[in-house]
Amino acid sequence: MANTINIREVTLAQISDSTNEVNAVSGFGTAPITGTKQTRSWAYEPFVLRVTNHPADGGGTGGDAESMALFLSVRHGEPWVMTGHQPEKLIWPLPGAAQAAITTETDAFSCIFPDWDYSTFV
Repeated sequence: MANTINIREVTLAQISDSTNEVNAVSGFGTAPITGTKQTRSWAYEPFVLRVTNHPADGGGTGGDAESMALFLSVRHGEPWVMTGHQPEKLIWPLPGAAQAAITTETDAFSCIFPDWDYSTFV
């Protein structure tokens, strides 16, 4: 499901996994692959991702951003929030639930908190 507008594409499991590179900050970022930014360059950099196996993703290719499930994190440590066309707001993980990477694509989460230990954030 490649797109031509240089938006990084991930799965629900990748966006919810704190060890995945999209949830990391690497000084000066990683080298873009075919023009697509892979990680944040600094902690306060906003980052947009397309989640290809999200129920709201239309599966389109090319430059049709309106059919893509786009998620924005305004800075490192902030949740990934779906921008655009979500019918309701579902937050993952549910309060009190154990955190683990998302393994099913049936839930249309619109706000995803990666499984960080948030007590370590200053």
